[in-house]
Amino acid sequence: MVARTLTFIGMVIGYATYYFTRLSFSFVAPALRQDVGLSMLQLGAVSSIFPLAYMNSKFIAGVLSDLLGSPSLIFSLGMMLTGLCNIGFSFGS
Repeated sequence: MVARTLTFIGMVIGYATYYFTRLSFSFVAPALRQDVGLSMLQLGAVSSIFPLAYMNSKFIAGVLSDLLGSPSLIFSLGMMLTGLCNIGFSFGS
């Protein structure tokens, strides 16, 4: 019972982290427009791609969790990859 509770708490915290990552673009869009010089059309194109990428990632994660038999493993790997990508993007100029 304790393991299930810890898994549940970990997944709630992880999904909240994913959600913050998904919503961060609206906060950085003004800076992208000013610093990088992206137009509103370009920002709109980028924000339109997000739902498509999210849909594809959910599909791929579902197939992988069916094949590997562990949704928690897929969730954990996805969370680690998201964190590594965010760290990598933070080093960009």
